[in-house]
Amino acid sequence: MSLDELFPSVLPPPTSHLSPGRWPGIDQSSTTYLANTLKDNHEKWHIFFNDRGFHNHTAHRLLALWTLGGNGELIEAAYEQDKKSQRDAFKSPSEITTDNFTEHLGDERYYNAYVNFFVDAIKKNGAKETLETYIFSHKFNFGGKTAESHPHLLNRFIGGLLHPLIHTGYGIEFGIPGILVEGLAQTCVHAATSPTLMVESLFDQGPPKSASAFARVTSLLPSLSISSTTSQLPVPTSASKTHALTILARVLKDPLFSPRRPRDLAESAADVLNDEDRVSKILAYTDEWLGGAEGHIEEKLEEIAWTNVLIYGVGGFTKGKDFNADFFLMHLVTSSLFIPSLVLALKPASQLALLHAYFATVLTEYVGRGRPALGLESFYHNTSTDILPPEQKEPITAQTFGARGVKTVPNPWLPLIQSVLGHPDDHVPKIQRALAHYATLYSHRYPGYFSKALEDADEKLPGLELLDSTLFVRVAGLTMDRVGWVREGQPEGGWDMAGFFDVV
Repeated sequence: MSLDELFPSVLPPPTSHLSPGRWPGIDQSSTTYLANTLKDNHEKWHIFFNDRGFHNHTAHRLLALWTLGGNGELIEAAYEQDKKSQRDAFKSPSEITTDNFTEHLGDERYYNAYVNFFVDAIKKNGAKETLETYIFSHKFNFGGKTAESHPHLLNRFIGGLLHPLIHTGYGIEFGIPGILVEGLAQTCVHAATSPTLMVESLFDQGPPKSASAFARVTSLLPSLSISSTTSQLPVPTSASKTHALTILARVLKDPLFSPRRPRDLAESAADVLNDEDRVSKILAYTDEWLGGAEGHIEEKLEEIAWTNVLIYGVGGFTKGKDFNADFFLMHLVTSSLFIPSLVLALKPASQLALLHAYFATVLTEYVGRGRPALGLESFYHNTSTDILPPEQKEPITAQTFGARGVKTVPNPWLPLIQSVLGHPDDHVPKIQRALAHYATLYSHRYPGYFSKALEDADEKLPGLELLDSTLFVRVAGLTMDRVGWVREGQPEGGWDMAGFFDVV
């Protein structure tokens, strides 16, 4: 495939309402700038910008800015900034072939070789089949002769704080083969850090035993497309069994998951993964969450969105203290945005494997970061939906329409997105894009919806009756206050790394 084929200058529209829409501002000029910068990034830079495995986020920021309506000059400026810290690409010691594919897994020196391998694979087999074969087949997960030699590609896919999943998700969402290739190659050079979360029985070894769990949704909808109207989303019923928020409430009360300060704050999940009892309970919760998923795949995707934003946003809020914008939990929000796009590209058995691995990872990160409390009552009583940038002033005329219009922003998302477009931190536009999408997609969730839907649950989050769609704008405002309204003159803030271990 040519570079132009890998990075096309015309991108298809979103294939599902579950994937984020695109903001006004996109034009052929911005799309050309996007394609050119993505090509340059692909050719010149390695996927890790240092020898510690820190990820090259350049493509993530560029795509987020483009879909939020950023113009071509902004996209080029962002690329010029990001490339200053990148590491030169280099040729791998040897080629990757079907014969030696598993021999160099986890070795970053072979990133270039894996890129070339997947370019050929996608050209020959197509994107979906390549994804199925190399991430979700039994052969490339549990096909080793010994437990130590299992390839564990799905494990690598969710490793590195979910970055391979995120990168691949961008490729699937935007229909860019070059980004998909990079994501798959990135997967291959990551370590398999959480093999204990992988369940061999989930991987397809023939006619998938789990296909019936998703048979209804895939038989009714062509090409794995999910229905296109949110108004048809059903209220959770007993058929869908245990809700993710019920699992979250149980984890909060389970003494097995009481906060423990990790040996290394940057590797907090590792301590959880090395505890057999904790892993066993996480897998049990995950199995229960996916039980009875037949016909309820949209609900499970929605549950992921609410769960991850609650963990990051409500978990990070304490009245009278600065918002704890945890760097690790933030990635739960940004990664969740791509789960629907990935699910749409997969066969039923692989959908189940992805959701299982992902939700188990979410619980692991939540516990590993100290299982922050989820005080919904305090959160809703002490946060606001009126997001006021520092530059907000009284209008020059008294004739502003609307009684509240003279002192508040009628649509808080507009100044917020305007501010994030030029923010120096590349994670800011990504998380705000996710929060804005969820605010749109789940705008019909009213106070009392969840408490009614889950009235028979054995455990409930205190204050659940308050939970509604304003969660997303409240969390967006808290995030901006923490990272700084830089466009409006505030100094740049940052993400928090300390976790939630005050009770220890």
